[in-house]
Amino acid sequence: MATTLWNSLEVAKMSASIVTPVAIAFLGYAFWSTQRGVVENWEKQQLIERQILDSRERERDRLREFRLAIFKDAAPLLNDIYAYHFYIGSWKELTPANIIEKKRHLDRLMYSNEVLFTHDFFNAYRDFMKQSFATARNYIGESKIRTDSKCRGAHWGNSSGNWLPLFTNEDNRDKVCVAYRKLQGRLSEELLFQNINIANGDGGQCPKKYERGNCG
Repeated sequence: MATTLWNSLEVAKMSASIVTPVAIAFLGYAFWSTQRGVVENWEKQQLIERQILDSRERERDRLREFRLAIFKDAAPLLNDIYAYHFYIGSWKELTPANIIEKKRHLDRLMYSNEVLFTHDFFNAYRDFMKQSFATARNYIGESKIRTDSKCRGAHWGNSSGNWLPLFTNEDNRDKVCVAYRKLQGRLSEELLFQNINIANGDGGQCPKKYERGNCG
């Protein structure tokens, strides 16, 4: 009986000495496999996130290029309209018909690409055009320039009588300037440039308002 018990204990000890390393090895392998799976999943997730970020960055770059290309065409037209209101720059070389045609060109360009711009930027564009022009009252009417015809006729030649109706004969320069500065103030954000500081739209950078009492 004692011999049998002793043999059983020895077998148990031997079994334990064999099973324990195997169990430890198995647990170690299971733990390593689990950790490897966690690491692999983490690496896959990181790869997916990098791909998403790269895709978004490429999309931002394409959007910036589209907007910049459009604004390169729009900027000179906007500037000519702005300068015409303030009697600065090349305004003497421009007729009222030129200014109205620039408005048409701008509206075609901007409205056909409206989906590429933010609502804030496009609202700023609309406000600038609203302050610069009085819209036609009907479909056969013509927009008018919200400025005074005074001091302009000397540069029109024989077309003075035809062009006078294209003016509202008001001085809206203050509002035109504020609207233009707000539009410019949106530009850096619209083009996704974060480190460019542009006028904040407070009207502080308006051109000098020349008095038109003497048109000489």
